[in-house]
Amino acid sequence: MLYQTESYFYVASHDHSRRRWRLAKINRKSDSLEVSEDRAEYSAGELRALMAGVGRGNEVGRCSFTLSKPMLKAPGTKRVETGT
Repeated sequence: MLYQTESYFYVASHDHSRRRWRLAKINRKSDSLEVSEDRAEYSAGELRALMAGVGRGNEVGRCSFTLSKPMLKAPGTKRVETGT
């Protein structure tokens, strides 16, 4: 899954059972590669709630917040076709 805001890409990945999710944040505005990995594991619902909060925080700044797949669609976001 790929989420994006004006400043960051968020990459969400799951284990083979799709029950445990992890999240990495990539800075889009840095001149060098800056990636931070969240050590926490999330359920699908927890990840959806977390990313919905990020989306709400970006609504004021008119940032793009999008999802690559509908499975974890957060309220107030739209789907992005990534070609995968």
